[in-house]
Amino acid sequence: PEETPAPALDLSGADVVVVDSLLAQHPDALRAVHTEHPAASFVLLVHYLRCVDPNREDDDGIGDERATLKIVEGAVTTSRFTRRALVDEGLPPEQVKVARPGLGEQYRGTRPMRLGDGPPRLLTVANLLPEKGLRSFVDVLRGLRDLSWTWTLVGDASLDPEYAAGVFRRLRAAGLTNRVTWPGPVSPDTLRTWGYRVGGLPENFGDAAAGHLVPAGNEPALRAALRSLLVDPMTRAQTAAAARRQSRLFPTWVESADRFREALTTLHARTADNA
Repeated sequence: PEETPAPALDLSGADVVVVDSLLAQHPDALRAVHTEHPAASFVLLVHYLRCVDPNREDDDGIGDERATLKIVEGAVTTSRFTRRALVDEGLPPEQVKVARPGLGEQYRGTRPMRLGDGPPRLLTVANLLPEKGLRSFVDVLRGLRDLSWTWTLVGDASLDPEYAAGVFRRLRAAGLTNRVTWPGPVSPDTLRTWGYRVGGLPENFGDAAAGHLVPAGNEPALRAALRSLLVDPMTRAQTAAAARRQSRLFPTWVESADRFREALTTLHARTADNA
């Protein structure tokens, strides 16, 4: 974004302005817009910030994000984890609300348990960026070469070409290229996830998280968890059934939107009371 508001930006009459956290590294532009519209409540929609990521403590953009937190009147996060992290950053608890993402109705139906033919297929949905830990995951898979499996890596390699090239080099060095498919960025219909216990992921899994999520950065634990799934088809089927049960506990998108609207209304009312 430009450091000054675009001429076409018209927020006249707006009670609340929602700012996506992707713009949190541009506090000067946000401050300029807020100055133009002082009566509006500016609320940050936070799905990710570097300043609450323990792996990005030295990132150059953290100072800008913290400056943005001082400009907005409140924040809505997508998980309780991020809410706690923002409170730790100094935001008053009453200024931070949670609205969990919804899940489409088409993913709530009961599906028959099935055991697929052929080797198990691992699916990773992540852009090829350092914070996704893909180089480390290649090292995890190197220790599972004695088992039969394939890996589909879905994600954009153009965001950090140097890092992405390093991932592919590591795959070649590990002798795994013949097992890996990289279709680039796609929109998959269904996802089943195993990974590290970090951020808001445990909230998404709920009671189904046991055995699926391991401590962040613990490669041996992740390798052991994957091995137990790869060698036992019944375990895979049972964990898939548990994931489907957990999916029915997610809010619908209508419910999520209602919660988001309630959060904005509450934050705006608080701002008006303090004016």
